[in-house]
Amino acid sequence: MKKEFPEEGEIVIGTVTKILHTQVFVMLDDYGKEGVIILSEIAPGRIRNVRDYVTVNKKIVCKVLRVDKTKGHIDLSLRRVTQAEKQRMMQLYSREKDCLSMLKIVLKNQDRIDEFTKRVKEKYDRVFEFFSELNNMDEAKAIAKLRELNIKQEEAAELISLIKERFKKKIVEITSIIKLQTYEEDGIEKLNKIGKEIAKDAEVFTIGSPKYMIKMKGNDYKELNKKMIKLKEKLAELCKQNNVKFEWLSE
Repeated sequence: MKKEFPEEGEIVIGTVTKILHTQVFVMLDDYGKEGVIILSEIAPGRIRNVRDYVTVNKKIVCKVLRVDKTKGHIDLSLRRVTQAEKQRMMQLYSREKDCLSMLKIVLKNQDRIDEFTKRVKEKYDRVFEFFSELNNMDEAKAIAKLRELNIKQEEAAELISLIKERFKKKIVEITSIIKLQTYEEDGIEKLNKIGKEIAKDAEVFTIGSPKYMIKMKGNDYKELNKKMIKLKEKLAELCKQNNVKFEWLSE
């Protein structure tokens, strides 16, 4: 079941509800709770006008700094979110919107859509995650899964058809920046060896030695993130074995 409050350090998405002097109030999509960004957490440096960075009704990505469950306070930061984190969350938001549009096509009635999403979110963070799971099942199993949620046979078949069509078209990607340095005599050979290992799992590009970009593509963000974490662990061990300094600069 979905947590009532976000965790500290979590990246969240929400909508700006109001701006009062030096505070920005944000309604968090996944929690239905309001968080606050103070002026110093909007952007680095001096800020002359808060509205140069955020406006009411704008969708923004934030990092959770502190959570006081007793008082219901959630402190957020806009400036501590990396470009990669922002891109990833906005793409997830786009995929979620796409999933909800499929439900409107098939179920039509808003009350039924609300009931469906409520039941789905008892087990999944997003409808997108549930649809991703359905997309990876054979059609009969996927339809049976939907029937458990009070979806009619013909509606389930139509929805599965839409999911498989749209998910097939959607390719997502994640990137990370790493730094590799070595002063060994055979350093170039070692770096080439590490590069070949990376290439088994992802694309790798030089962006100015000693920095490299790693790129992974697929249909499912969750699975891509798991693969990236495994690659990070693999690289750390490989670099240690070859006496190569390794830094994971961004995700």
